[in-house]
Amino acid sequence: MAQIELYIVIAVGVVFILGLYIVFRRKKHTAVDAKKHYIEGLNLLIEDKIPEALDAFRRTVRLDTGFIDAYIKIGDILREKDAHSAVKVHRDLLVRPELSTAEKKVILRSLTMDYIELNQWREALLVIDQILDINPKSSWARDKQLLLFEELGEWQNAYNAVKKSPEMPKSEKSTRMAAYKMEIGRKLCDEHREHDARLRFRDAIREDNHFLPAYLEYTDSYIREKRKKDALNVLTKYMKTNPQAPSLVFSRLKQVLFDLGHFGDIEGLFLDLAKENPRLAEVQLSLAKVYEKKGELLKALQACKRAMDINPDRFDTQLRMIHLYSRLDQRQKAIDMVKQLSDQILQQQHPFKCDVCQTEYDQYKYRCVNCKNWNSIIRK
Repeated sequence: MAQIELYIVIAVGVVFILGLYIVFRRKKHTAVDAKKHYIEGLNLLIEDKIPEALDAFRRTVRLDTGFIDAYIKIGDILREKDAHSAVKVHRDLLVRPELSTAEKKVILRSLTMDYIELNQWREALLVIDQILDINPKSSWARDKQLLLFEELGEWQNAYNAVKKSPEMPKSEKSTRMAAYKMEIGRKLCDEHREHDARLRFRDAIREDNHFLPAYLEYTDSYIREKRKKDALNVLTKYMKTNPQAPSLVFSRLKQVLFDLGHFGDIEGLFLDLAKENPRLAEVQLSLAKVYEKKGELLKALQACKRAMDINPDRFDTQLRMIHLYSRLDQRQKAIDMVKQLSDQILQQQHPFKCDVCQTEYDQYKYRCVNCKNWNSIIRK
């Protein structure tokens, strides 16, 4: 009897061990198959076969429900057409207790992008805070946080974030900090708090004394309050700091001087600038306009020619010369210039461009819409 019981125990043990072996082997094959489908999905992504890649990742998780990376990829693909489903996939992953820190960071990144796709900026910021709790030095999270502050118009938060950034290049840092101070000032203008706004514009100029938009806003604030002399001081300061001042500054400066009745000051100012910056076309063109207003058409034409020697492709200079030739009864020269100008217009229709990404614009902007750089728009 004892011998029979022994045989039964041995038999049960053998069956148990065999069962474990079968289960282990099946799991091993399942894991291998799941990995094959995952790799297939990655290759399909590289080939831009998105629906097929999605099917491969779904086969992966059917075989192995613990394959976190496959779930992340499923959510990332869904984001393109159904960001709400992507949010659900990525949020469901976060409740799993066995996640590693690395896995959690990747999931949080994907969830951030889901919310951004849905324009849910504040939810995205909350997720970014979780990333920064894990890794306070995450440059990816810092960059996304800054973009979201900008989207929300939270300019003080954006300013603080840039100020604390140890990685941003110094020149970019000063430009951004100036831009954010300026935007704070513009909000105050909208609230009719001109004095407080000007304090912010002054702060912006302290951050970057080459930041043109801050000077323009500062000037316009004074003009709105009919304080033309103060506006003139701001523009003069900019021109001294930035001798290659763009046309926007000159046009405002001339308008302010004319409004003040300082006609003599205009000519003297531009003559001084011409001596200091003989290769600045804008100064010569401005002198031409002054001379024309005074009726000194030949002097105006000579100034235009000097501007043309510096920059022969400027439309406004050519238009001014055509106008002067007509007033001087030099009609054939005017006709010749019209033909020349029409050929140029057909080739170039946007007078401004971004100095960073070369995007073209019909009018001046404080910031490039394409590359998001501040103060990068210049006249061609």
